[in-house]
Amino acid sequence: MTLHLRSFLAALAAGGLGLTGCATLPQTETAALCRAEGVSLHADFPTAGQHRCLARSAETVIVRTDPEVAIAPRINPSPWFAFDIEREEAGPIEIVLDYGGYRHRYEPRIRRPGEDWQRVDPAHIEVLEEENRARLTLDLPAGRTRISAQPTYTPADVAGWSAAFADAHGFTAIEYGRSLEGRPLEALVAGPADAGRLLVALTRQHPPEYSGGRAFEAFATVIGEAHDGGALAGYRLVLVPLANPDGMANGHWRLNSGGMDLNRDWFEAEQPEIAALQALIRREAEGRDVEVFLDFHSTRRTLVYNPPAGIAARGDALMAEMAARFEAALDPQPEWIEGHNAEAGTSKAWALQTFGVAGLTVELADEASVEESHAVGRLAAEAVLAVAADH
Repeated sequence: MTLHLRSFLAALAAGGLGLTGCATLPQTETAALCRAEGVSLHADFPTAGQHRCLARSAETVIVRTDPEVAIAPRINPSPWFAFDIEREEAGPIEIVLDYGGYRHRYEPRIRRPGEDWQRVDPAHIEVLEEENRARLTLDLPAGRTRISAQPTYTPADVAGWSAAFADAHGFTAIEYGRSLEGRPLEALVAGPADAGRLLVALTRQHPPEYSGGRAFEAFATVIGEAHDGGALAGYRLVLVPLANPDGMANGHWRLNSGGMDLNRDWFEAEQPEIAALQALIRREAEGRDVEVFLDFHSTRRTLVYNPPAGIAARGDALMAEMAARFEAALDPQPEWIEGHNAEAGTSKAWALQTFGVAGLTVELADEASVEESHAVGRLAAEAVLAVAADH
């Protein structure tokens, strides 16, 4: 790295360049975070990251990505970035992503004007020094180009998917509460009132986890089609497609607007998102056996967190069936990580201790393609159907 770039990065980290702050922007804000002649950087859209930046010229922009305010002193290292670069003329540009004390995790995506999302060619990505910075060397057209850690997927996108799903499969969309910032919390519910069994699946407790959300959608689609055909007549079905709308809308790395990792709040239920979701699940579980409890996430590789066999009243058959289907169809094989921590405050631990069901956390690799994510979701749903058919 050249000396002048080092000095700019040092000043950026120290906050000594008079740069725009990293507080969450109102969604109506259109002012540039930084600009130079012919180029500007914007974060005026839902899911935009919390950035500071320096536009040194039309050819060099430095972008700092900062985590949201957290109750705990350091959050999970998921350095989310999402911003628009606007250029008056087409040309080359160097963008340095500065993660502060965190390391490069997400392989950048790009959406040029009028085009679909693409991965940035690895030949144009250089991870620098101790992996806490990455340099992108790109040719950009005139107009706005979006650079993001994952394809940006907003609460409105989730709402659109949910409405189409509910209409296609006869589910009812219910508002079960409001987030800390007042956004609606929505579940998709179906099945007879006298059903004796309950299926619960949720996703997007953590905002950047795009692949886990797409796996959930594929899972839900198979479950919806089975519901259409009467294969789950004995089941009440509760699907939660967006557990943390504030975090997603505000471009958070991990947390809700209360500074809490929602998947550590399931025993205390201090945050309104978890308190409302638990109340919904308890209502739906009254008089029913909770047979399925799945929580879809993303991490560095595809894996499943599961409780040890034999400690749950229900769920061992599903674990075995799902593992067999994953083994037969997926390469590489997802790792199964066995354990139960009653102090962790996770959804799967709460499900086990509250309902006696083997809650499963299904994690998709950050870099899993949509096709790979859909395959995992479909296989998980097919395992549910196979076990349900044996009852």
